[in-house]
Amino acid sequence: MSVLCTTKRRAKSTRCFSRAAVFAFVLLSFPLGYAQRQTASIARFHHTSWTSDDGLGAVSNIQQSPDGFLWLTTSRGVLRFDGLRFESVQQVTFNAVQDSDILSVFISASGNVWLTTRSAGMLRWKDGVVTAISDRRCTPAGLGGGMIAEENDGSLWFASTTGLTHLQGSSCEVLGPGRGYPGRLPKALFVDRERTVWVVSPSNDLLYKPEGQGTFKPYNATIHSTGTAVAIRQSGTGGIWIADDSGIKRLDTLSQAGSIKVAHNNSPSSRDFTFSADGSLWTVTDDGVSHYSREAVAAASPYLTAAPVETFTVQQGLTSDGVSKLMLDQEGNVWVGTSAGMDSLHRSLLQAVTLPHSQEHEIGLVGGDKDDLWIGSRSMPLTHVAPGGALNGFPEIAKLTCIRRDHNGNIWVGGGGNSSLWRSEGEKFVSVPGPLGDNQPVVALEVDRNNVPWIYTINGLSYRLLNGSWVNVNQELGKKAAVLGSMTSDESGNIWFAFSEKLVEWNGSTFQRYSYPQTLKNISPATMSARNGHVWLAGRGGVDVFFNGQFHQMRWKDRDPIGRVSGVVESYNHGLWINGFSGITHISRAALADWLQNTNSEAVTEHLDASDGLPGFSGDRLPEPSLIEGSDGKIWFATTKGIAFLDPNSMAAQRNKLPPSVKITSILARGKEFPTWKDVVLPIHTTALEADFTALSLSLPQRVLFRYKLENYDKSWQDAGTRRQAFYTGLPPGHYTLHVIACNNDGLWNDTGTFVNLTLLPAFYQTTWFLCLCAVATMVIVWQGYRYRLERMAAAMRTRFGERLDERARVARDLHDTLLQTISVSKLATDQALERPADIAGLKAVLQQLSELLGQAAAEGRAALSALHVSNKASNNLANAIRTAIDESLIDDRMQAELSVDGLVRDIHPIVCDEVYRIAYEGIRNAFTHSEATLLRVNLAYGQDLTLRISDNGRGIDADILHEGKAGHYGLSCIRDRATRIGASLDFKISRPGGTEIILIVPGKAIFLTKGS
Repeated sequence: MSVLCTTKRRAKSTRCFSRAAVFAFVLLSFPLGYAQRQTASIARFHHTSWTSDDGLGAVSNIQQSPDGFLWLTTSRGVLRFDGLRFESVQQVTFNAVQDSDILSVFISASGNVWLTTRSAGMLRWKDGVVTAISDRRCTPAGLGGGMIAEENDGSLWFASTTGLTHLQGSSCEVLGPGRGYPGRLPKALFVDRERTVWVVSPSNDLLYKPEGQGTFKPYNATIHSTGTAVAIRQSGTGGIWIADDSGIKRLDTLSQAGSIKVAHNNSPSSRDFTFSADGSLWTVTDDGVSHYSREAVAAASPYLTAAPVETFTVQQGLTSDGVSKLMLDQEGNVWVGTSAGMDSLHRSLLQAVTLPHSQEHEIGLVGGDKDDLWIGSRSMPLTHVAPGGALNGFPEIAKLTCIRRDHNGNIWVGGGGNSSLWRSEGEKFVSVPGPLGDNQPVVALEVDRNNVPWIYTINGLSYRLLNGSWVNVNQELGKKAAVLGSMTSDESGNIWFAFSEKLVEWNGSTFQRYSYPQTLKNISPATMSARNGHVWLAGRGGVDVFFNGQFHQMRWKDRDPIGRVSGVVESYNHGLWINGFSGITHISRAALADWLQNTNSEAVTEHLDASDGLPGFSGDRLPEPSLIEGSDGKIWFATTKGIAFLDPNSMAAQRNKLPPSVKITSILARGKEFPTWKDVVLPIHTTALEADFTALSLSLPQRVLFRYKLENYDKSWQDAGTRRQAFYTGLPPGHYTLHVIACNNDGLWNDTGTFVNLTLLPAFYQTTWFLCLCAVATMVIVWQGYRYRLERMAAAMRTRFGERLDERARVARDLHDTLLQTISVSKLATDQALERPADIAGLKAVLQQLSELLGQAAAEGRAALSALHVSNKASNNLANAIRTAIDESLIDDRMQAELSVDGLVRDIHPIVCDEVYRIAYEGIRNAFTHSEATLLRVNLAYGQDLTLRISDNGRGIDADILHEGKAGHYGLSCIRDRATRIGASLDFKISRPGGTEIILIVPGKAIFLTKGS
């Protein structure tokens, strides 16, 4: 220890070398057969498991119904599974059966769900209807429920407690020697696609019954089984295969003339096996699960003896090596039931390369010219991965910061070891001295068309190698020392530099500079690549592209951001690939061409992550690049946990071509769940509902997308994303159809989807008849209101007409009492004068009288006209109007008149004002005409109410005339009528010895427009 640690610096150097040496030893210990060891793992599949932590116990049987659900027989009962959610039978049947009574389940091809119960024998459930098969002879034996087979006519064969049993309709038959079966429980049971029934008897005899025949026949092949572990399956080509203690053998190569009676020790024994669509075979082994290629299956003669191409054991994450069931679903996914839970395997687009363990850091990689690969990281020295998978390490080249391959095929490596820069020469690497005085790690490098290397160091300095010396080119580039940036080269050998807001091109002789427009967000480029005339720049701000002299920023149709980017590559034939902190983003060739034609549009992308086989995510910008396209067209990705690749040419073949089956599982309204196997009728007062739905795409159920539409309510489809629920509120009663569609993990839509009819029952006040009744009642009310309005209008018109008639009658009375009387007297005097034409003196006296009478008639006519005028002046002129009435009524000096106004004058209603004026005028005129008074007092008082007092000292009014009026005169009655119309109180007082007082009080609310003080 003292030798290794002579100084602190030396000790640090020695420790680093020791770690690298250990890593190199590990790498060199990997044999050349690494590729075979790699393919023997399960790396090409994505593994998911469910255990007791997920509410699942031991799984003894797995079956898939025609609609895509998985039905599981478990230690915790029978469950239905859609890839994300487990449901008990009691939940699925809406309490039609009880979980505690169910032992096992069998799913028929016709969609019938057969349930084995403790108390009720066999139950058949379909479309919400439960049918009991009460004959206990028709109860399958065992808890697994696996020894049941279905013929094409829907009849069932199964091992019951009484032996081999055939259930056809409701008729149950137990087979015996008379039908060619010796009796007791069979060891295996199978119905092939040709409807031949195969049975292994308790004595290991293989029996078969072709379609249409009633008796079983022996098949000359001995079954080697000391227990009950016998399985019979049919391959895609139609061959019958049997697995027993001797191994897995193909039956159609056995001669019925002689049987194979000796076990084949090289063939795996199996408790269960199945065939995939490509002809390969999956089988249960003592260690877990094995996968045999279709070539191995085709070579079986008759036993399967080849080595498996893949194995899946507890070491790879299998929940348990106690495997009880193996099944492939409609999409080709592998499902394994174990004593500890359930496992699922689906083939990944990416295939990870298993590397020796090292501390997790970002890995940089570059492709060689022979389909090989060079990789390394801060904790992994430079490592060569040969096409066959063999690894070769270079421990002296450690702490990688960047790695490149120039156009001559040389590999350049920047790192933090004894030398900051290395270059390959044949099978070895030579150290290239770095810039004098700058021993910082090289973080980016390229070699131009003149074979001149260019580098960035981590302190932001830029150099190129001229005549054996590194020359600082920061000033030529226009780059500040503290700015890191990135660089790349294109197919022509031009070097592109990106930093700050600048992009610089070096064509081997001159620089061409470009600046980001101010309107474009700077993405802080950390990595870049150039191909097909496009310069791609990527960093924490996203991805930009420069072509045709302009910058364009990419926008995504997928709203989920791609995150910080550590690698970007435009493939020759397969679009754009982006490696970032959130996984891989791919834009297909067609989608990229569309976006380049219209860079204002949103690019259509697909996203790949751990579910597709990516080992972790990209974590740092160094070393870079983290994404390359190999010489064979494969796309390689590096993360902190390893590297993986995909072959774009095989992606189409690996796509999920099965559109998902869509199911609406329940409707929840007013706290109650309703099944959807028939039209759903919801109770009254329902305005809100929740619909639960699912889609049976089991490869990557978390990526299934949904759309739904409530017809007669929604105007367009609603995007639910991955959410499997729809919510509605404020729904009126009526008939609706909920339509749901979905797409699988590869975007293939089931445009037909599924639907359920919904009826929201109306309350009585929401029914059509009630609404019609309300409409009729409303029409009647409106009609009655219309009639009432007409009657009111007619009454108002009659009132107005009556007022006009009353006014005409008053005018007539006034004319009769005044003007006509004067004219009559004038006529009488004239007639008398005409009878004595010779009496000149008398004639002169008559003319004098006539002149006076005519003057009086003129005064009376003016008074009548003044009374006809309606007050249309300002509403405060009542006192002025009364003063004018006094002046017009004052004929001679025999009577004096006084007018006084008390209180604050206020605005008054014109109509009421006119009525008060007419009352005042009538009272004043009567006083002048009939009272023979010498003094007239008029007082107008503004208070809470309006008070009008008219008093004189004349001879007064006779009591009879005051109450009954004078024949042929209408003045007093007009005054009373007007007072009544405006709601005023009217009082006549007679003073002693003489005089009359009229008191009119008008309520303030009827006459005043404003509030007084």
